[in-house]
Amino acid sequence: MHLTTPSIFLLVFALAGCEADADPQDAGAADGRVTDGRVADQGVDDAGPAPALHRATAEPCDRVRSEQSYDPNPENAECQVHADCTEGENGRCVGNGHDGWYCTYDLCFADSDCENVCACEGGFRSDHNICIPGNCRVDADCGAGGFCSPSLGSCGHYDKFAGYWCRTAQDTCLDDADCETAEAPQGYCAWLPEAGHWGCSTSECVGK
Repeated sequence: MHLTTPSIFLLVFALAGCEADADPQDAGAADGRVTDGRVADQGVDDAGPAPALHRATAEPCDRVRSEQSYDPNPENAECQVHADCTEGENGRCVGNGHDGWYCTYDLCFADSDCENVCACEGGFRSDHNICIPGNCRVDADCGAGGFCSPSLGSCGHYDKFAGYWCRTAQDTCLDDADCETAEAPQGYCAWLPEAGHWGCSTSECVGK
């Protein structure tokens, strides 16, 4: 079919009009690209308020061994100086007059060394790196607009974070302040394994 010059002009104009009417966000939805911080083809609503503690990115742990600032009693110690600890990475001689002095070692330096999260300086009464459980490593593991937060365990403030878990729609608290009351000033927002969501807890171990 032979098109005259006016016909060609009208065809080009019609095609340009179709392109101008296209919604650029629809194009993003078609291939799953992110728009406004969300995956367009998943129909995710705007995220709620962010918890004070959440893990946006995974950072490697420091490999520098801390300085020794105490003088262990040889009668209540398996080590006296850091150099005595040679059975693992970054051996440290740590302790106190109550527990004695003993060696600790870094068990990880990045999440890839663990099944879940490498907790930098997460060791009990020490600053060594340990692996801790959970169902996420970073916010992105919890879906678009989700948050991956650290939680204390059943020992509460007596210990450090016990693991990382995704926030859920069933949560009854966001931050520790939501759980602190006159009757329970040490209340905290924690992952409740038996409930499968976050809620207030006052659980503490002896010693706190």
